[in-house]
Amino acid sequence: MVQKTLLLILLMLAGYVASHAQSADDAPQLLATVSRTYAGQKAYHFEIAVLSRQRPMSGHGYEWTSEWVEVTAASASGKKRVECSSNNLSVMLIDDGKTEWVFVPRARQFSRKGIDGLPGPADRMIRNVGQCVAEFAGLLDILSQPRMLPEETLEFNGEKVSCRVVQGQRDTNQPDPTIVTLWIDKRSHLVRKVNYKSHRPEANGSIWDSNITHTYRVARAGEPADPKFFEFTPPSGAKEVDVIAFEGMEVAPPARRPATADIVGRMAVDFTLKDLVDQPVSLKDLRGKVVLLNFWASWCGPCRMEMPHIEKLHRRLKDKDVVILGIDDEKPAVAKDFLKKNAYTFRSLVDDRRRVAGLYGVNTIPQVFVLDRDGRVVTHYVGARTQRDLEAALVKAGLEGKSFADTPVAPSRTVSDTARQPTALGSNDSSASATSGAPVLAAPKPIAPLDGAVFHHYPRQTVLQWEELANAVAYKVEIDFLSETWRSESGKVWLSSAVQDTYYAFKFVGAQPGRWRVWAVARDGSEGPKSDWQGFRYTK
Repeated sequence: MVQKTLLLILLMLAGYVASHAQSADDAPQLLATVSRTYAGQKAYHFEIAVLSRQRPMSGHGYEWTSEWVEVTAASASGKKRVECSSNNLSVMLIDDGKTEWVFVPRARQFSRKGIDGLPGPADRMIRNVGQCVAEFAGLLDILSQPRMLPEETLEFNGEKVSCRVVQGQRDTNQPDPTIVTLWIDKRSHLVRKVNYKSHRPEANGSIWDSNITHTYRVARAGEPADPKFFEFTPPSGAKEVDVIAFEGMEVAPPARRPATADIVGRMAVDFTLKDLVDQPVSLKDLRGKVVLLNFWASWCGPCRMEMPHIEKLHRRLKDKDVVILGIDDEKPAVAKDFLKKNAYTFRSLVDDRRRVAGLYGVNTIPQVFVLDRDGRVVTHYVGARTQRDLEAALVKAGLEGKSFADTPVAPSRTVSDTARQPTALGSNDSSASATSGAPVLAAPKPIAPLDGAVFHHYPRQTVLQWEELANAVAYKVEIDFLSETWRSESGKVWLSSAVQDTYYAFKFVGAQPGRWRVWAVARDGSEGPKSDWQGFRYTK
């Protein structure tokens, strides 16, 4: 009996090993079959539901979810149709063999110039649709280390589709390759679902977890499509234009719409917007002054990190022929409330229809454009920048470097060893240095969050801000949290850091009440008095 049991176990193990080896061998063979299915396809029709989720790797920050639908189709004779639609946008391109039409339903406008008749963000979007045929035809070149996963059954409009599942890596030359998983129809060898998981670095140094899934609700290849699918008749009431006012944007001639990539060195596109007190501002009226345009939003974490620098520049330079303008597409009340709470005094303009954002090709924020006195763009920054970056851009635009001379700057990005050493939360609060000739430092004045602040949401990242001190080259920040007692009362440090900016962002760690304080460090390493504790709490 024992011998029979052992024999059965050995047979099962042998079968498992054999099947596992077979599965490993099957992966490249299956990918080769899929590649042949897509290679050279001239007639196809795919309808793809895309779900994109982005969240910070730290776990502290907002998760962004977006959904849209793409359609890409082609005929053997070379006609094509491409669509992209979501809650915020909808655009269609049809090539009937004679004319390339572009139609934006919500704008009720169409153009015979095809992609050339679209603003920058829209033409980039439409160009990205329909790349699946080329991608899947080159799977063997794109994916490395493919392996088989257990088979799965997907359902599309009530029809169940048995799929073999393959997983591999893409972008293996990068430190963190993209993990690609494909669900492949066992009968047609067409991809019915694909998932891309990657870690995406941002300009501000944070790393985001990216999870994007493409579900092919319609997948046909090698089949003739209905000829009417490639015809376009302008709907009643639609207007023909040279350049479409994408999603309601005003029409701008192509010559006045430089692409973001090559906007530096060109004349800035003129515009007129109203500020938060309903007063119009025209860019052309600012000729003769250096202008900094900052595209921002209250919900944007990198924007919140950059804005204290912009406010600091505004306060220093507002009397020196420098104009700093924010541009925000939120409701005026939202922008006004945010600026007031954070004591920002620079002027901000309302771009609620995203017209100016479209003119400047802005589809991510923050972005900064710095213009010289002739109205020419001399610097374009994407992503949050440091105080020194912004100052350098203004100098490049013609501002004299001595304009910043009233602000002491440390000789390097590091402070003295004494200034870098964190101080225990239970340490002495004495401030003045006994060093002869040391500058007198005051306690920095907190700006936000002030004592008693309440966050009625899940911020995950809290930004502390305080006023600048003229004699400070660095600041020290302490954050304390309350459990049964304040951690500082037991002499434990929850978080202590030395920074050279007038803000500090820390990651959300729980819903318990917290408090913070800050003090300044002089050039010689001496420390000033600490500010009073500023208490805050989260509601969840």
